[in-house]
Amino acid sequence: MSGENYKGFGDPELVGLCLKGDSRAWEALILRYRRLIYSIPVKFNFPTADASDVFQAVCLKLIEHLHELKDESKVSAWLITTTTRQCIHVRAQRMRESSQEDDFEEPADVGVMSPEWGPSKWRDVRQRRAPVRTAGRWRAG
Repeated sequence: MSGENYKGFGDPELVGLCLKGDSRAWEALILRYRRLIYSIPVKFNFPTADASDVFQAVCLKLIEHLHELKDESKVSAWLITTTTRQCIHVRAQRMRESSQEDDFEEPADVGVMSPEWGPSKWRDVRQRRAPVRTAGRWRAG
């Protein structure tokens, strides 16, 4: 018997069976809502890999919080809210990652840090940059 045999069950019955450890009921619940879950990251224009990550995260959250559902008939509303929040979280995380990559510029005169560099080399680089730092403060102030 696969999850397909549970099609006639309502959400409250499926949730109850899932809470009792019925893996086929879990499969039926996921089959019922997989398109709903995937549709939200698609609306966020996420690439397939990110949409899959969102799907997995939401399924994991559903497993973890299934026992906390106050109204088992509201599974779809819970999934919509949770998936939307997960998409917002992933988008913010991607934006932070891309802004950190964009903000980093390796100074041209420093190059690759070398273990042989002693304090005098760092002092030379710092002294060469001092006029630039001072000019930047003067303009900003």
